[in-house]
Amino acid sequence: MESHPDAPPTRLWTVAVALLILIAGMLALGEFVLQGYVMLSSRALLAGGVAPPPEQAGQFFATLPGLLLAGTLSAAWIGLVVLVCGALSPTPFPVRLGLLPGRLGPLAWIVVALGGLAVNQAVDATFHLTGFGRGPVLDEMMRALAGARGPALGLALLVIGVLSATCEELFFRGYLQRRLVARLGAAPGILLTALAFGLVHWDVHHSLFAFVFGLFLGWASYVADSTWPAIVAHAINNTTSVLALVLGLDDGATSALTQGFLLIASVAVIALAIAWLARRAARADAEGVDRTTLLRSGA
Repeated sequence: MESHPDAPPTRLWTVAVALLILIAGMLALGEFVLQGYVMLSSRALLAGGVAPPPEQAGQFFATLPGLLLAGTLSAAWIGLVVLVCGALSPTPFPVRLGLLPGRLGPLAWIVVALGGLAVNQAVDATFHLTGFGRGPVLDEMMRALAGARGPALGLALLVIGVLSATCEELFFRGYLQRRLVARLGAAPGILLTALAFGLVHWDVHHSLFAFVFGLFLGWASYVADSTWPAIVAHAINNTTSVLALVLGLDDGATSALTQGFLLIASVAVIALAIAWLARRAARADAEGVDRTTLLRSGA
């Protein structure tokens, strides 16, 4: 992604403020809003009794309704921050968030999606083979999602598969990374965005996966000069994960031999995806294809 020669340098303090506001809002949602909802909706409290203990809120969010409520509010908050950041920018909204077709063509969306699924499988197999596990937070989420059926399954696919993935990518790869890359360069911008993406997942296991996943999506978004491949890949990854749980394809009982094979196969797919994207990006560079620069210059 190239900057227009007449464009002012990116201000890092606005990026830092946006990230701090995002994190503060997500913490407030968990600490006050969501726990307050559980307490105020308690039948005992509404009947004039004693408020439920804080632990009850944690138990509620380990259920499917609690998970979907938390996911919806979190995605809505991220989406609101993205809209405000985009609206305050003098750069046209589609350019600011990378909502352009991209310079690698629609086939890149499929390649990035396959690579993202491979990253997911590779990290999961590594956790399994090393005995690191998925951690209590991810295990609770998976148990809750495994019980999704009918309308609840459709809502889970909408909230986790589409809404959360889209809002997260719009902020992290669309807003945050593009500004950091414009000011610091590709490698620091992609790395710092992936670190921030991991940080907001709050749990060490989930954060490690998000960091690795963010590195791949960040690089893919950068070479494509578009956020769309990351959005599509993230949505497909989340949707596939939910469906795999519901169909019993991810019960954690796979043997070490099978996990080893899955790890090797996943790494091979990742390597092929990276090689294809790099080759296509080199061809686009040679052809001088840069949609962002063309749009900014009014061509």
